[in-house]
Amino acid sequence: MIQVMRLSENPAVVQLFSNLMTKTGNLTISEEDMQGKQTKWTSALAVKPQQAKKFNTKSRGKYSQSRQMQTIAATMRNSLLELLQKVSEGSAHFVRCLRSNLKSTPFSFDRDLIRYQIRALGIVETIRARQLGYPRRLKFAEFLRRYKFLAFDFDENVDETRDNCRLLLIRLKLEGWTLGKSRVLLKHYNEEFLSRYVILTQKGTTYFN
Repeated sequence: MIQVMRLSENPAVVQLFSNLMTKTGNLTISEEDMQGKQTKWTSALAVKPQQAKKFNTKSRGKYSQSRQMQTIAATMRNSLLELLQKVSEGSAHFVRCLRSNLKSTPFSFDRDLIRYQIRALGIVETIRARQLGYPRRLKFAEFLRRYKFLAFDFDENVDETRDNCRLLLIRLKLEGWTLGKSRVLLKHYNEEFLSRYVILTQKGTTYFN
């Protein structure tokens, strides 16, 4: 079937079944095929010269259309490995959206639907785990850099040590915190308290009696 497609009179069809594929099943476009066809898609799919120099030939390390054909399971596995590598290299943030109603009408909230989505997404369990644990973990140096002016004088030389972190927390009368080997472990309400205290201090308001 591949050989029949390569005999087509349509140049686009011939190109689709002649180019090499990546391990994730995507087509590659060589620099010769890109001449006069520069678009945002072809430039993204092109095999760049510095990448081709790593191999003896441009086809080495890639899959042909007729040989070494991949199975669907192998393509899926390689795609997941590539996605896992991208996620591990970056900082992933997950956004959970709740649908207010099934009729897509504004200012309408279906309480049962929202309650079902909250339970299905595990938001309640996430909040409970957040309350029981220490979601905010700051290194000693970072913690003192942010909050040392709340308990120490401005002209005081404060070393970035575990003892000074403990002294700062005691002076602020915080509860529910603990100290690790290199970080200050705070509850969620500790961070909220410190944030409010910083804002009030900057405005010149005394928070404690």
